[in-house]
Amino acid sequence: MAATLRSRAPTGSSLNEHDAHADLRDGGTAYKTQIGDVRLFRWLLTIGITPAKSLTIGGIAVPNELFLALARGLLDGDGSVMNKVARADTKRRPDYRWEYLQTKFVSASRRHIEWLSERLRETTGLEGYLMTQPPRRRRHACYALRFSKHASLKLLPLEPAGHG
Repeated sequence: MAATLRSRAPTGSSLNEHDAHADLRDGGTAYKTQIGDVRLFRWLLTIGITPAKSLTIGGIAVPNELFLALARGLLDGDGSVMNKVARADTKRRPDYRWEYLQTKFVSASRRHIEWLSERLRETTGLEGYLMTQPPRRRRHACYALRFSKHASLKLLPLEPAGHG
């Protein structure tokens, strides 16, 4: 990851890296890279990546040809794809089942979810459903952009530019 950032960082940036990893309970490993560079920090601010990003982020200045790659990264980072078989709760048809598919992007920033919804609509023609989960034990509300089975079947196969 640091090599990718280094290749895209503003000219003259020096990245001081600190890599760490932790072993997870399920046997997996989580990695963390901490980077300190004032020029890179200022550049990130210009494209919409701010401190406390999860609460303050709005739209991200990304060219159209890279938008689907960004959307894929947002889904991988703060989203989910749920695919399961559900059983109907009915006495007449206890054997009735249907496949359930849902794609969901999640953020603590309403502005970001609204921006993502608009960009996905412009890029793909797909309409998502905006949801708000009020704060409970958390200090902030949570917002989600959810796509139904039919929209997910169109959205998920879309390849970012330069892939596939």
